[in-house]
Amino acid sequence: MRATIETSRLILRPFESSDVEAAFAWFGDPIVMRFTPTGPDTSLDQTKARLTSYQEHQTTHGFSKWIILDRRLGCAIGDSGLLELREYACIDLGFRLVQRYWGKGLATEAASAWVHAAFLSTGGLGHDRRTQRPRRLAVCSCAQDFLSIIDEERQIRSGVLESEMEVGKD
Repeated sequence: MRATIETSRLILRPFESSDVEAAFAWFGDPIVMRFTPTGPDTSLDQTKARLTSYQEHQTTHGFSKWIILDRRLGCAIGDSGLLELREYACIDLGFRLVQRYWGKGLATEAASAWVHAAFLSTGGLGHDRRTQRPRRLAVCSCAQDFLSIIDEERQIRSGVLESEMEVGKD
């Protein structure tokens, strides 16, 4: 997996220890975190523990949740990325944004960048190295936009997507 993922408006990179305070802006927001099972972080220490967990996941799997930076301003605006969910035998694609960045298509842009980097590009995560079985991607939100992105990619890469991953199948 590459060190950063860039789009026209975003830069995604692994979290660093210096990102704790910026990340607390969305991890501590009850509205942003309302669909996260653990709920909002109530302290910087909780956010620090969350980022440490993401860093450990990155080391183990080569991917994790990464910080999203506004490309033009260079400021942190959320997180996005992939987490292996062993209990569901799939990889979760998730994203959260500071509220003022909602409604601008940034979640869809980040999701599309992750799908391309992880599943459609050379050296991506299309197959589990341990089992040689296709990895499955769980799409939790923005599904309609996301699936249209996948359809566009399928047309571009004819057949590669279906052989590399299953979307939303149990």
